[in-house]
Amino acid sequence: MNKYQEEIKYSYNGYLTEDKLYTLLSSIVYPNNIQREVTVPGTRYRSDFLINYQSKKYIVEFYGDSHFRDPDVIFRDNEKIKIWNKHNRQVLTIPYFIQLDSDIWSLLFKSKITGLKIDYPHGFIDKKARLPSSFCPLGYELFLGYIKSLIDANYIRCLYKIIKSLKEKEATKKCEFIYFDNNLINYISNLLDFDNINLILSKGLEYPELELSTSIFSHENIDNNLLLNNNTKEYLKLKYLV
Repeated sequence: MNKYQEEIKYSYNGYLTEDKLYTLLSSIVYPNNIQREVTVPGTRYRSDFLINYQSKKYIVEFYGDSHFRDPDVIFRDNEKIKIWNKHNRQVLTIPYFIQLDSDIWSLLFKSKITGLKIDYPHGFIDKKARLPSSFCPLGYELFLGYIKSLIDANYIRCLYKIIKSLKEKEATKKCEFIYFDNNLINYISNLLDFDNINLILSKGLEYPELELSTSIFSHENIDNNLLLNNNTKEYLKLKYLV
């Protein structure tokens, strides 16, 4: 075993799941600093994890594909976030198409971590992974929120892998894209046209049209309309008369 391998303290095999996330978080924050299936105050809802990390308590949610495909689940998620915010709990969400590597850890917890090594790539890699073409309109808006947050944080390597996985599925005719934000998608598509991705990684990016007041990964004082553009509002009017 070489020196680099000896430095690996935290990892998981394959793509991230809720169970793997629990095991990983437990190894990092220690089992006595994590609770699972935490009841949301005043409701019958439950959140995945409550952790105590670096003298601060976080609610951590793993978002599987149902959190993008089912409007009822999305509304419930937003309600849970609002309640936790009222109780001074910051909510961190990790979608199934993103792996909890050291970069994403830094984005979530605003601190660096050593010894975290994840080999499984970001993106829609598994053959059974639900693609954005199966998302409901509100779920697609949420997906774009994660993409915008990656751009805002300049996490271009992660963004590249996610979009690359979709392009590969598109090339095999396994998915069809319906984009609500042509400005964003055209911008991302232009990224993939670079011959040398290292040039992008070294230069960084500026995209002022997509400035966000908060990262979609970290939900604090959420606005009811944060995720709703005109398309999703019209959809919700039809389904929920709101």
